[in-house]
Amino acid sequence: MAIWDFAMEQSELRKLEHLCIQEEWAYCRAACPLHIDARSLCQALAEGDVNKARTILEKTMPIAGILGRICEAPCELECKRSEADGAVRIGLLEQFCVKNASRRGKPMKVPDRGRYAAVLGCGISGLTVAHDLARKGYRIQVYYPESDAEPQISLEKHLPGPVEQSVLTGEIAHLKKIGVHFIPAKCDRQLLAELLEKQTIVYVGIDAMDAGILPSPPDQRDPVTLGTPDKGVFIGGFPDGSAAVRAIDAACEGRRAAVSIDRLTQNASLYADRGREGPVPTRLVTSLEGVETAAPVLADGMDAGKPSLVQKEAARCLSCECMVCVRDCVYLEVYGAYPKSYARQIYNNESIVKGTRKANPLINSCMLCGLCTALCPNDFPMADLCLGARQRMVQGGKMPPSAHDFALKDLEFSRSDAFFMVCGDPDHDRCQWLFFPGCQLCATHPEQVADTYAWLRQNLAGGVGIALACCGAPAHWSGRQQIFTETAENLTTETEKLGHPRWIMACPSCQQTLGQLDSPPSQVSLWEIFSREGLKPPSPKGQKNFCLVDPCSASDLPLVRQATRHLARNDATGKISEPRLNADVAACCGYGGLLANVDPNLAKRAAERRATECQDDALTYCAMCREQIARSGHRAAHILDLFFPHADDPFERPAAGLSESRMNRRRLKNELLKAYWREAGTEPPDYLSIALQMSGQTRQLLETRRILDSDIQQVLAAAEPEGQQFYDPDSETYLSSRRLGDVTFWVHHAQQTDGRQWIYTAYSHRMVIGKISRKD
Repeated sequence: MAIWDFAMEQSELRKLEHLCIQEEWAYCRAACPLHIDARSLCQALAEGDVNKARTILEKTMPIAGILGRICEAPCELECKRSEADGAVRIGLLEQFCVKNASRRGKPMKVPDRGRYAAVLGCGISGLTVAHDLARKGYRIQVYYPESDAEPQISLEKHLPGPVEQSVLTGEIAHLKKIGVHFIPAKCDRQLLAELLEKQTIVYVGIDAMDAGILPSPPDQRDPVTLGTPDKGVFIGGFPDGSAAVRAIDAACEGRRAAVSIDRLTQNASLYADRGREGPVPTRLVTSLEGVETAAPVLADGMDAGKPSLVQKEAARCLSCECMVCVRDCVYLEVYGAYPKSYARQIYNNESIVKGTRKANPLINSCMLCGLCTALCPNDFPMADLCLGARQRMVQGGKMPPSAHDFALKDLEFSRSDAFFMVCGDPDHDRCQWLFFPGCQLCATHPEQVADTYAWLRQNLAGGVGIALACCGAPAHWSGRQQIFTETAENLTTETEKLGHPRWIMACPSCQQTLGQLDSPPSQVSLWEIFSREGLKPPSPKGQKNFCLVDPCSASDLPLVRQATRHLARNDATGKISEPRLNADVAACCGYGGLLANVDPNLAKRAAERRATECQDDALTYCAMCREQIARSGHRAAHILDLFFPHADDPFERPAAGLSESRMNRRRLKNELLKAYWREAGTEPPDYLSIALQMSGQTRQLLETRRILDSDIQQVLAAAEPEGQQFYDPDSETYLSSRRLGDVTFWVHHAQQTDGRQWIYTAYSHRMVIGKISRKD
């Protein structure tokens, strides 16, 4: 079998993490030269928390009181909301924020680190350099023309838009409090030379300073570091070409220069990891599906001072993220994160906290349906990740024995003489065809399996054999590849004796599982046979509206899906609808990956979500999809119920219980052997003759605990002879026990007058009970 496999090395973890784009920046943040978190800003304003919004803004925006008022908001050009009904007015929201909330708390002055730098020019870029370096403990001196009485006067001259004097004064005061010194001086080439002679690193902000003071022309600066041919001189704040400089771009150049100065001071690389500075692309993909129309509330020229309008505008933000897989997968949703995080947890479970098994529920609860991969823009292989982890846990002896125990024992039953059967056509020496219904269809629809086999023999030439068996999916899903290989090889070996027939598959999961073998059998779906030209399929009975539910295992089987739609749209039927997640992105019903064995409540939740999406009665061609949806309370039928009805309303038929399913398989084999090959079949064990009776509540409890009637019958048959039985004379009831394999079962029961055993309750555990002794 070809399996996506990898050793969970750290390099592989990094590759997986890169595939998940949930942590990518939102479109607005990536487009912002300063990478302001506008998404969080909008969330805070939508909640009415202006102070929180101001705190978010100041995390990345220098001199926020000024820049927040004049920012040109290039982020709005990339706002995802613009594709629906207009971009969120982020610029106006920033203005409201800085106008209606002051800085919170006292400015934090970072301890002096003995590093210093000088800034020439009191403009946006220069003040950004001063702001960023002062917050890193630098002693910063900002020089401004001595002809200007105050630094705020010099600043005002070089702003691209008007800002109140009181605001300018406040921002200058804040910079002084965090350690920036403002010095009036004659800002010329001589001053620059004097600073360089003192080995001071200098930034020259051309947005507020004449470029004539530079020893080298501005166009000779390094575009990455903003350094010049003159050692220790960095320049920025001027436009490319003839365009007027934007305030946000000037601040971006100031920040870039501050990074370069800091690295130069520490003798670090000036070029490493500079790719995220300034506007950058983002790999984020956000769907607009389900987004309601909401035109912008604010517009240029409007008063952005009304909190109610600001809240409405901020609430228009889509809070862009990917999460498409999490929204549509109940399993990923329940674990509260996203694939990148899950990959880390699985890696840590295997490589760091070895043996603690903290990620076992996460690993074993995946339905292995591949829906997340189909939805993910980068095809994140969550199913392969979990399956690979299961396989390695099994190989390393770390898989809990109880995780998939019931399913594996059910597989063992399907491989036993009680059910396993491969027979050729009784009227042909060799078979051109082999009907493979799959173990679950035999368990839930034995009558329809028998009817289908009869129909195939009547309508197909060349002989039709039949194989009652399990494809081995439970072993594959549980990570036990050796058991799967043995199961598949035994099955294919037996069928080859019939003359290499073409398999007619009724179960998409079987078709998908066996199709992954290195040498898969030749397969065709039953539904293609029914619908192909030249054959007249049975006609569905009655007019009916259906919701056609594709199983997740049919996502990669387009011919199967096409055939079932042809059958469902027969003239005898009514309207056909489909759930939202269907066809090549079909969601799992909760049966896949053995989820019900690991987390029955989560499996139930998955089935209920699948049922909720069905507008009409559910019609499917997967036995377990039908059972899961029916078990959730929604009316559901298998498509064979329409072709071979055995009930007046098959949509009302209750889901088959575990014990009933086991008995159906045993009975089907014997009936087929008797009808076609005149054989008696296999004799059931004697203990199955013990008649049981119980309340509906007890029956449901046993289903939940996965205790079969046959388990109880084995306990009762052996308990008294083996002395594993207690009698309560007051209630006239018995408590019997027996260890079956690695599980001990306890049954509380009473003998009835008609010979049947009334079952009050039963439970099981894996503890081994030693010899009980008593001191006299």
